[in-house]
Amino acid sequence: MPSFITTPTKKELEVLKTLRDNGLIDEATWAKLVDLDVDLAEELEEVEMLLLWLELLELELLELELLELELLELELLELELLELELLELLELLELLEEEVVEELVEKKKLEKVELEKAVQARQRHVLLLLKNVCCNEVRRLETS
Repeated sequence: MPSFITTPTKKELEVLKTLRDNGLIDEATWAKLVDLDVDLAEELEEVEMLLLWLELLELELLELELLELELLELELLELELLELELLELLELLELLEEEVVEELVEKKKLEKVELEKAVQARQRHVLLLLKNVCCNEVRRLETS
């Protein structure tokens, strides 16, 4: 407690009593002066309590800010994990795409082979037809 807020010393009380006894201050003023230190001390106590509450609130605010920072860090970690998961999914998609492309290429190769076989079969059929036409023409010429 600051030194200016104290109960009056004996000397100060004697001076105040003398002033009162000599009529320089009335009874009410004297009582107020004597009680003034007590009132100031009570008010100082209240101010100190308010300051303590303020410090406590500041500490709680700091704790909240720390918690908020921790929460932000956790959210950042979650985002980083999501990013990693997305990268993994992207890699899987690329692998799947490669597999699909390979399957399509293989399918096209098979289709090409089947088309080539179909073309060859058609060519054989045409050749057989041509042979038959030729044979028929030879027979016709021989018979005529």
